[in-house]
Amino acid sequence: MNKQDLNLVTFPASKNYPVEDREFTKEVTAQFSIIEHKLELVRQQLELLDITQERIRFYLDEIDNFIP
Repeated sequence: MNKQDLNLVTFPASKNYPVEDREFTKEVTAQFSIIEHKLELVRQQLELLDITQERIRFYLDEIDNFIP
């Protein structure tokens, strides 16, 4: 193991990346945060859709029960 390898082990990895790699990492992290937020919005929409489907089923059942 040479001295450069030891530096990679003993110092935080972020200090060993070239500047452009650190900037790329920041960009990817920011994009990942945006994707996480969008996924959460999709989850919320799916929950609303599920609730809506349940309500529709309920009302259809009520209509079926009401009609002789």
